[in-house]
Amino acid sequence: TTCGDGIKAGAEACDDGNTVAGDGCSATCTVQAGYTCAGSPSVCTPICGDGIKTGTEQCDDGNLANGDCCNSACQIEAGCEVEPNGTIATANNFATLSIAKKINGFVSPVGDLDDFLVTIPAGATGTITATTIDNFQGGLCSSSTIDSFITIFNAAGTSLGTNDDVGFPNYCSTLTLSGLAAGNYFVQVKASSFATVKTFAYTLQIDTTLFVCGDGTKSGSEGCDDGNTVNGDGCSSTCVVEAGYTCTGTTPSTCIHTCGNGVLNGTEACDDGNNTNGDGCSGVCAVEAGYTCAGAPSVCSAIVCGNGIVQTGEQCDDGNLVNGDGCTSACKLEAKPETEPNNSCPTANGPYALPAYVGGAVLVNGAANPGNDSDFFAFTTTAYTDLRFETADFAGPGTCGVDTELQVIGPDCVSPVSIVIDQGSIGNCSRVDSVNDPAFKHLPPGTYTARSFPYSTTGTYTYSMAVTILAYCGNGIKEGSEQCDGGATCAADCTLIPVCGDSIISGLETCDDGNTVSGDGCSSTCKVESVCGNSVINGAETCDDGNTVSGDGCSATCQIEVAPAEVEPNNNFAQADARALDAIPTLISGDALLAGAIGITGDKDVFKISVPTAGAVRFETFETAGFTCPTIATKLTLFNPGGLTIYTDTTDGISSCSVIVAYLKVGTYYIQVEKAAAGTIGRYFLQAKFLTSIGAEIEPNGTTATATPAAGGDFFIQGGALAADLDYYAITVAATQSVRAEVIEGTDGIICDSNRLTDSYLTLYNSVGTSLATDDDNGRGYCSLIDGTGATPVNAGAHNLAAGTYYLQVKSTATGGMPGYRLAVSIRNP
Repeated sequence: TTCGDGIKAGAEACDDGNTVAGDGCSATCTVQAGYTCAGSPSVCTPICGDGIKTGTEQCDDGNLANGDCCNSACQIEAGCEVEPNGTIATANNFATLSIAKKINGFVSPVGDLDDFLVTIPAGATGTITATTIDNFQGGLCSSSTIDSFITIFNAAGTSLGTNDDVGFPNYCSTLTLSGLAAGNYFVQVKASSFATVKTFAYTLQIDTTLFVCGDGTKSGSEGCDDGNTVNGDGCSSTCVVEAGYTCTGTTPSTCIHTCGNGVLNGTEACDDGNNTNGDGCSGVCAVEAGYTCAGAPSVCSAIVCGNGIVQTGEQCDDGNLVNGDGCTSACKLEAKPETEPNNSCPTANGPYALPAYVGGAVLVNGAANPGNDSDFFAFTTTAYTDLRFETADFAGPGTCGVDTELQVIGPDCVSPVSIVIDQGSIGNCSRVDSVNDPAFKHLPPGTYTARSFPYSTTGTYTYSMAVTILAYCGNGIKEGSEQCDGGATCAADCTLIPVCGDSIISGLETCDDGNTVSGDGCSSTCKVESVCGNSVINGAETCDDGNTVSGDGCSATCQIEVAPAEVEPNNNFAQADARALDAIPTLISGDALLAGAIGITGDKDVFKISVPTAGAVRFETFETAGFTCPTIATKLTLFNPGGLTIYTDTTDGISSCSVIVAYLKVGTYYIQVEKAAAGTIGRYFLQAKFLTSIGAEIEPNGTTATATPAAGGDFFIQGGALAADLDYYAITVAATQSVRAEVIEGTDGIICDSNRLTDSYLTLYNSVGTSLATDDDNGRGYCSLIDGTGATPVNAGAHNLAAGTYYLQVKSTATGGMPGYRLAVSIRNP
């Protein structure tokens, strides 16, 4: 026989007269999957309903039923998604669907993504609501039919929001985004990462509400709507209230010019109560040249160069009108030229003495030549100061046509004061200061070296750098980060001298309740008295877990409890289920301390977990009930209800013990303990701590002054960080306590160790803004972990702290920021 001659003979299952594969009869004359062949020469046709999409079939869902998006002829039915649509480039366009607002779709095969385009027209803003509906199964979405996950992206592919499910027992999803500008948006449907059913049919319903600027109705994100799109009448062409106006009413808005009423509003730089020009504040409420204005009603005064006060419009003012001393007779900075070689800290130009007054500055000029050139400049201060470092064009501060990067190094020429800063100033110039980075607050006297280098190594340019004093200890004026400046209770470094009973915790005080009476929790010497449940181990206490509840490892009288012991066999999930029903159950459904042993090489201890309320849980091993780990080495593994590994850890705990912090939804899970290497463990302790949710960050919280308060000893908080966003959280630490802080996943489907979408940088600061500990990727994947617990902690700066307020700063090191994260914190002894 000869395959391809059109004669079906011998062992041939078909012969269609060719040896081309893909037409039903293969190149070796066998029938291909999804086809049936008959005759000689063979005629091959697709088999509709076998679940294999072949030939002219548009779909094949494994049945011949109609009404499920794939009909009995294996063609896509009207109102259904059209595959492929797994990217925004191939998204189905809602405007062209046969049904205006609904579409039926399949998440199949496992991992399938379905994308749909929604457009908000030009001249409008709007709200998009996307909801999955279980129309195919005819009822509420259950864990066995649909478990969907919705994301809405902008045209650039950036996630604007997500929703996993409406809430138990409804596993459908709904997501509403408001205030959206005109443009294209993409709704994506996929299976939840927690789904037990990975493929399903669904109906997606999308509703849009449009708000049109100029229609005379103020709605959505519009600040006003006066019935037109004309600028200059108080309500702009984009329905934003213009500077100098107030707008009231909604159908339509009425706008009134307000400059001259003595009240600062809108973008007014001043308002002196009139509309007269020439008095420092112009008729349109702008500061006039040669003046500085402050207050409301604004008081304007002429700028006087040489009075020793740096006023608005002056770059410096050294109290004289002499040129050549760094500050000109016009109060402009005089630049010091660069001298090569200065490409290392030891060869830095300078050091240049910073002037001893607020606003005092030094300006240097430099050149990035060749393109990979690094220039170092040293600056010296003789007092505790708050500083600002800033690059600009060669002509000095005010403009920027270059693209720089900047880093500041401490007096030892090794330790960085800051990470590398790319931007922060005008354009692509760099700036770092005490306002945005606590590391530059209260810097002790010394020499600090700034390194400037190009963002790109492909070009050369000239530039300038200014270093300015924002607060100066010793001038008698409390400013910046200073706690005081002068007086009997103020130390030489502008920090308060401790006075017990003044309600200010300072120095070695661990508390200060405004009196010197003992017995009320704070002693007469301002030391915390033994109070069980305050998270501080004092007096006869052997533990203090922040509560007075027994059964969680630390009793109601703050004594270490005898932990319930494991009962063998508990080597797998089925055995763990059985042990959870024993007379002394080892089921973990809240805070717990369990004891166990690895009796033989290869032994694994599995414990069942029941999570009653979604939240963050910390699982941690110890060698002793006193929460230490001097010699043993463990491995922890967390499993989902289906037995799949969620996370594994060996040495993120104290010493060689293990810890896993994870956000868990309501349901059943399993935690497994084993020895990290071959051998046995005579005894270990497993602690489960259900962290308290304290909600979400409160924006703005980009400085220590606006930090979101975060109270408690074991808690987690939800946050989100755009590319340039800084999130600060204020925590309270008692004397001798240590801090463990970890960034974990905050958005379903976006994990720390995938695609760097959750990529954080974590810093711990003390109350005056000094950096104590930093971390980039010591946590899970690209997430951050600072750990000051244990006898030899990973981060000594977070260990055995003095009582007071501390700050945790979270920022993103990913280009597009982090869509969401959770910060999990434990403050404890040790």
